[in-house]
Parts: sequence; structure tokens; C-alpha cells
Amino acid sequence: MKKTITLLLLLLSLQTFAQCWQSISAGDYHSLAIKNDGTLWAWGRNTSYEIGDGTYVQKNVYTYISCYPSVLSHENFEINELKIYPNPIIDVLNFSFEKEITTVSIYNLLGQEVITKTVNSNEISINFAGLTAGTYLVKITSGNEIKTVKVIKN
Repeated sequence: MKKTITLLLLLLSLQTFAQCWQSISAGDYHSLAIKNDGTLWAWGRNTSYEIGDGTYVQKNVYTYISCYPSVLSHENFEINELKIYPNPIIDVLNFSFEKEITTVSIYNLLGQEVITKTVNSNEISINFAGLTAGTYLVKITSGNEIKTVKVIKN
């Protein structure tokens, strides 16, 4: 009887756990997830700041990553028309879009803005040479449309 109750409680907690995530991205050694409330969470190996919490400490349980959820997405952006290359980046990241790109902002995984450019053009190249290797969020604004994509700097 005790085993049955324990098993039922475990199944209920797993179902509740699974329902609170909007999306999950699993890597080879670490994972990132966005909860339904828009917060970013991460876990796994963290030898090169992969988790984005500013430490080298491995996370064996999901850990909240401080950033600005409003920066992560916007539903109205026409992503199929936006071209971003190359990814991963060595030094320069290129953007082209059928509409005029207004601004491009680069954020580290702590949510800190590290580069921002006013563009007002359909194409732009941004130099990443001064940034350390790691994962960055790139926020592209075109008029009143906003899209954020993840890029990797080697």
C-alpha cells in the first residue's frame, strides 16, 4: 500500500512538473528551458559558462537564470524572412531582412546588454570580436516587430 501511494505521488508530481514548461532545449551536456511564466532555467555541465549564471559550477537541478523574459520572444515577427549568418560566429554576424531593421541588441545570458546598434537598413554586420566565447541572445527590432535568437560565439 505504501509503495502504491508513493508511486502515485511521484506520477502526480511528474505530471505537474511537465505542465509548467513552455519549451526545453537539450544539449549534449546542459539544457535550457523556459517556464510558462517566461522565466529561463538551466541545468547540466557549466565548465565554460554554458548555463549563463556567471559561474563554472555544475548544476544538477534546474536553476533560475536571471534575465529579462520580455526580451526572449515576440509572436508577430516574420522569422522566415530574417537571415542571420554565420552561427556559430567567429568574429562577424550578418543580418538581412526584407523590411528595414531598426535596431539590433546583443545580450549575454545574464540579461546584460553588451552591444546595441541603431541600424535603419535592411542589412547589417556586427563585430563580435571583442566578446568572449559563449552563448548570446540577439534582439532584432524592425518597426514594431521584435525577434530574439540565440547565437554562439566561438
